[in-house]
Amino acid sequence: MTDELMIFNGINGATGDYDLPPQSPTNIASVARGTPISDDHKTDIAIRKDLDASSAEHFGLREGLDPTELSQSGWGVIFPQSLEPNQLAALKEALRPLLEHRQEQAAQEFEHYYK
Repeated sequence: MTDELMIFNGINGATGDYDLPPQSPTNIASVARGTPISDDHKTDIAIRKDLDASSAEHFGLREGLDPTELSQSGWGVIFPQSLEPNQLAALKEALRPLLEHRQEQAAQEFEHYYK
């Protein structure tokens, strides 16, 4: 199946944006088949739906902060959930110099700015 995203379900009258974010054909097919939605996916949908239209333009950085200054913007890494524990450990070890460098940059003022 293609990785191209598709847009469904019309336009949000309050914002003028698409009513749903672009979806992969795989996600659309799952919904059409009635495949149950995972709890994590339901939570993500609820969070996005409850956002006020004025704050939902993006999940970007607050105005006035420098996105190139990690002590202001923060930094994080997401690892694939599908990795076996030994694969995850090997990946983290391979990335260790970068992860330590980014942690030093991002967590200068606030430790939670590095995840």
